[in-house]
Amino acid sequence: MFPPQKYNRFTLSDIDNLGVQVVRQKFLEQQKLPISAWLQQTLSINMKMPIGTEKAASEFVVLPVLNE
Repeated sequence: MFPPQKYNRFTLSDIDNLGVQVVRQKFLEQQKLPISAWLQQTLSINMKMPIGTEKAASEFVVLPVLNE
């Protein structure tokens, strides 16, 4: 097993060693959708906010995308 580390430090090799299968092809097959004005504005505002942790910063990006 791996010593504790931040999620952004994992490599694909580490993930493979955990027995998790990573399938990249599915993401390439998805159709691109236009970004709404609301999403552009929300992401622009969120990127300017002082955020203390990397996890919080990623949530400020992921949540609006999921809302969209």
